[in-house]
Amino acid sequence: MVDNSIHNIVMDGVLAHLIQKLQIEVTGDSIAGLVKTGKLQDDPTATPINILIAPGDATWRHVLDTGINRSDGRAGFVYEIGGDYPTQAWRRRYIVEMSFYFDGELIRDTARRTAQIVYSRAQDALSKLKAINFAADTFGEKVWSFQVSDTWIRESGGEGEFIWKGEIRFEALTVIEPKDV
Repeated sequence: MVDNSIHNIVMDGVLAHLIQKLQIEVTGDSIAGLVKTGKLQDDPTATPINILIAPGDATWRHVLDTGINRSDGRAGFVYEIGGDYPTQAWRRRYIVEMSFYFDGELIRDTARRTAQIVYSRAQDALSKLKAINFAADTFGEKVWSFQVSDTWIRESGGEGEFIWKGEIRFEALTVIEPKDV
């Protein structure tokens, strides 16, 4: 048996979902040229629309699902009380980075409209993720639900070189039910 981690399961599943929603189901100028996991290591202007999926960073860490880590203030269970083994709930955090390079575009509104459409399409796709489509990992962790938690998009550059950057931060609420204790 090959081991698998919830982080690989989530990132691979989100990658497949975003490829479907941002490339396969799209026509016209708003097709994402690159959708991948990890950092962009190629020429960022090779494709005008780049979508990258990565685990959270030092400011967006994975945390136990407790009251202090929730924006709604409700406390999730940390460990199952009275159970035969400790069950934990985690907020696994990920970032979708978006970069848009409209090299040669002379009309600001065209660049803005395209960037905002892809941004909205990506947020919509992430908000519709279904936990049932994600398997449990080797260590007993499975996705319970998803939520988009924070987003932003900004313009820079100028005439002929409009550049947009954005992020969508999302969480996978997971539950760990250890198999062997």
